[in-house]
Amino acid sequence: MQKSTRLCNPHQRQWADTGRPERAAWALTASAIYTSIDRVPLSDLALTVLHQLLLGYEAQLREGGRISPSQVKSGVRWLSDHSVGDLLSAELPKTGATTTYLRLWQRTLPYLEADR
Repeated sequence: MQKSTRLCNPHQRQWADTGRPERAAWALTASAIYTSIDRVPLSDLALTVLHQLLLGYEAQLREGGRISPSQVKSGVRWLSDHSVGDLLSAELPKTGATTTYLRLWQRTLPYLEADR
């Protein structure tokens, strides 16, 4: 905790990235920051995206794919930070570890929807 800001370091960066709005009002709407690697924050996702994410995750596990919790967590945070409402129509970055699984699941979802 930083005494001068009264925000933890991750929230201090988040607050600065949003342009340093009035702190008390911003804090009421700030996203939770999950620092534990084995906890993936799903509560900020739209229900459609949550469903798509879980379908993609399950399909990858069934195929024997390895899944890195930290990359999944980064992808989930990316979805939340960009207010994605549908993974299928999301404009994901073409490269980058943060969205690796999202791109994979985005390509897999149409096949899963076709083969219930």
